[in-house]
Amino acid sequence: MYIQPCCINNELPPIARQPFAYFQSNGDWLLKDLMAAVGQLVPDAVCLITIPEVNVFTLRTLNTYLVKGWFKALLLVTNKPQTELVKNELAGNLDKVCYTFDSHILDGVFALTDFHRFLHIQGPLLLETDFTLCMYSSSYGTDAGLFKSATEAITPKLKLTTVLPSKNELIVKLLNKKY
Repeated sequence: MYIQPCCINNELPPIARQPFAYFQSNGDWLLKDLMAAVGQLVPDAVCLITIPEVNVFTLRTLNTYLVKGWFKALLLVTNKPQTELVKNELAGNLDKVCYTFDSHILDGVFALTDFHRFLHIQGPLLLETDFTLCMYSSSYGTDAGLFKSATEAITPKLKLTTVLPSKNELIVKLLNKKY
């Protein structure tokens, strides 16, 4: 299904609630729009994001989600080292953040879990509109095995090469796959 920017808040949540779904855009909505549209499908969630790069605006948006308690913790992986930017913009919430970088991160993953429900969206997590065809896939439900499978390649990177480690119990639980 094609989702226009004007309709993302109404059209994406029912699509993302399906066990498996595919949708697309013309590169005219951003990661922040995606987060606003589906963030409450898994309230009080741990958020996992892989993205080629982040910017100040995105990190400030993530900080707001952490401050307001919409996300209980954040695991973030970028393609290039952005440690100082992450430290500066998430300074008040570093106890809830686990960050690393890996040159193999070329596409985006946005995942939420409260360890009972799971949402996983894969596709371009745009920081700026680029007006190219963007294809996404998503999965949602209570199947922990499916979520483990969808995040299997990412969690070892966060465990083994962490630049900003965290002892936050939710982060530890996710990294150790204790759900």
